[in-house]
Amino acid sequence: MQIRKAKPKDYKKIANLRKKTFEKINSKDYSKRQIEILNKKNPLKLILEKMKKKTCFV
Repeated sequence: MQIRKAKPKDYKKIANLRKKTFEKINSKDYSKRQIEILNKKNPLKLILEKMKKKTCFV
């Protein structure tokens, strides 16, 4: 396994991973409606903006 600093080109994969995590892992603790809200509050553009402000690793 290789860990590196995330690049802007990685944001779509990161966003997809977050969405899948909300749907598969968090669904055990949250309602379907809450998962929908989490996904809506984390659109692709927001992920990219967060990556510009923070250090992210993949």
